[in-house]
Amino acid sequence: MKFLGPFPGQNTASPRWGLGDMGPLDSLESLGQLFDPPISDPPLGPPPFVRGNSVFKGDISKSFVDQKAYELVKALTNLDSELCKSLVAFGALWLNGKIIFDPKQKLAPGNFRLNLPAYQPQIYYEINPERLVLKDKDMAVYHKESGPPSQGVPHDAFNNVLAAMERATKIIYRLPHRLDAATSGFLILAANRQAASRIGRSFQEGRIIKRYLALCQGPPPDWHTKTTMASIAKENQKYIVNPTGPGLPAKTIFTVIA
Repeated sequence: MKFLGPFPGQNTASPRWGLGDMGPLDSLESLGQLFDPPISDPPLGPPPFVRGNSVFKGDISKSFVDQKAYELVKALTNLDSELCKSLVAFGALWLNGKIIFDPKQKLAPGNFRLNLPAYQPQIYYEINPERLVLKDKDMAVYHKESGPPSQGVPHDAFNNVLAAMERATKIIYRLPHRLDAATSGFLILAANRQAASRIGRSFQEGRIIKRYLALCQGPPPDWHTKTTMASIAKENQKYIVNPTGPGLPAKTIFTVIA
């Protein structure tokens, strides 16, 4: 498969920058050809909506067993009932490690985690159709902007590429890989289980290579190319670099290009 340019949103009068033929980045105009402005979150809401997100967690007390989910949110935050219902429907409440969306769901014994977004619950991100690079019966490729995550996060199940693609196309997609929120680039979405399996194997077998272009600050290192081998492991629900293993092997090649 080949993607023929220009990239969506790119100035067609500008050169197609390649990783091997890039000239000096000597102007803001040059940078504008490479990096789109990031999409930012909405403004901060009033307390308890604070930067960095507010987190409430603990065990569900006996007095709240069989109470409605939004009533727990109300007791924790002192917000009005309708806003508490919206927060649950927004995906901010997790019970026993699983997200719930029904504000009136009865609480069972166990533990909870309430992740308040820095902004009040609102859908502010939708895909840009011009950035949809490819779409067929098996897959779609979206040129993700910097800012939105690839999939839902604990405090927000709606403002991400996967959810926005499903809203726009009415297709339930699967993600065989992800890009970090701050990273822009091609994100592959599988339209069925078979395609997800094939694409996933391609990543596992090293037949798909990701190339990242990063703008760094400070003097360049004293090497031109450097290769790093490490293992990626999961620890306490987070992925970490585990140099001595065990974990999945990862190879990263750094090259100074300008």
